[in-house]
Amino acid sequence: MKKNRFFTAKELVFRESDGTYYAVSLSFGVFAEGNTAEEALTNLQHATIGYLMMCIKENETEEKIYRGAPKHYIDVCKDFEKEHIKPPQKFAKKRYTSRMSSYSSEGSYVYA
Repeated sequence: MKKNRFFTAKELVFRESDGTYYAVSLSFGVFAEGNTAEEALTNLQHATIGYLMMCIKENETEEKIYRGAPKHYIDVCKDFEKEHIKPPQKFAKKRYTSRMSSYSSEGSYVYA
């Protein structure tokens, strides 16, 4: 029996000018979209679990798994956190599990 592995990620959800919401895993570099912030985040969580399951199946190292999002998204999140221009809406910490891994969200920041 394989040992479960545990992962933690920080996520960013933002709305584009066309009204579409995009969610980014800043830790894993996984993206998703939705019609609402909640839908985008849910889609991201499903995509992240799929990504992690693939990584585990391929025996990827932690360094490869935590590949990170493009620097632009990380900088956007840091700028908002630092400036506190518009405080982010923080979702509750959640845990998502699959047969092969457990994925815990540190909290998702939503900027609209």
